[in-house]
Amino acid sequence: MQNGAATCNSTGLCDVSCNSGYVKNGFACVCQSQCCSDADCAAGQTCMGGTCSGGSTGDGGVACNPFACVFDCAFQNLECIDPFTCTCG
Repeated sequence: MQNGAATCNSTGLCDVSCNSGYVKNGFACVCQSQCCSDADCAAGQTCMGGTCSGGSTGDGGVACNPFACVFDCAFQNLECIDPFTCTCG
């Protein structure tokens, strides 16, 4: 199981135990904030303190595209706060 472990008792009843930063959702562990790793963020953004953000060097030194910020943030159900640093909020 990704981001957690299934635990079963002697009678066969099982439950999910999630890693730190994740919460149980059915039989899966999901991130309790906007992101738990860079993989949860849009391309070029990094996960810092549970929030996706990206700067002018957020994508291997490639400059942020201010027009893409609106779409990247909308994809995460957020709005683009600063299109020049690709910051969503």
